[in-house]
Amino acid sequence: MAKAKTSSFVTEIELLPTGKQAKKLRAKFEAARQVYNACLGEILRRLDLMRQSRDWKRARMIKVKKEKQAAYKKLREQFGFGEYDLKKWANQFTHTWINQHIKSNTVAKTAQTAYKSAEEFLYGAGQRRRPRFRRKGDIRAVDGRTRS
Repeated sequence: MAKAKTSSFVTEIELLPTGKQAKKLRAKFEAARQVYNACLGEILRRLDLMRQSRDWKRARMIKVKKEKQAAYKKLREQFGFGEYDLKKWANQFTHTWINQHIKSNTVAKTAQTAYKSAEEFLYGAGQRRRPRFRRKGDIRAVDGRTRS
C-alpha cells in the first residue's frame, strides 16, 4: 500500500446528539450499510460467475506463472472483477434516495471497502472466509475520501 504524503490521524469523540441528529446519523449509517451490502453482493456474484467459468478451470491448470497471471487478469477484466468496475456499478446509488444521506465520495469508498474484502477472500489462499453482509446497526463508522 502506498504511503500517504501528508500525515494523518484519527480522533474519536463521543457524540451526544439530540433526537433529530441521532435520527439523521442512523439514516446515514443505514444508507452506507445498504450500499455496502449491495456492492458486496454484486462483487461476490461476479466472483462466483468467474469461478464457475470454463476459462477459470483452464487457468488453474496452467503451469507457467506468467501465462497463469495473464489468464487470470483476462478473466477479471471479462467478468468486471475490479475495484473501478465496482465503483462504476455503485455510481447508480448517487441517483437515488441514498444521495440524500451519503454523497458520491462515501459511496465510492464504501464500494472500495466491499471490493477489498472480496479481494482478500479471493487471494487469501484459504486464509480468509467468504465476506459477510452487514446486519442492521452493524455499521458504526463510515469512511469518505474527502473531509466533507
